[in-house]
Amino acid sequence: MRAMTDLTATLLERLDEHLLPAADPVRAAAQAAYMKGQFPFLGLPAPPAKAGTRGPGRPAPSGRGRAAVRRNRAVVP
Repeated sequence: MRAMTDLTATLLERLDEHLLPAADPVRAAAQAAYMKGQFPFLGLPAPPAKAGTRGPGRPAPSGRGRAAVRRNRAVVP
C-alpha cells in the first residue's frame, strides 16, 4: 500500500471537516445494511454530501443535463 501524501492528507482532513458534522449514525447503519456491511457510511443524503465536496468557486450543477436526458427519453422509446 502506498504512503499517504500531504495532498491526500489535506483533502481527507477537509472532507472530514465538512462532512462529519452532518453525519447521521442511524441513517449510516441503514446505508451499511443496504450494502450488506461492505462499506462504512456517514449517513448523509446525496445533496448534502455533494455540497460538502464541492470546492469554493465551483457552482452547483445547473441540472440542464437531466432535462436533456428526459427530453431524449420522451422522443425515443
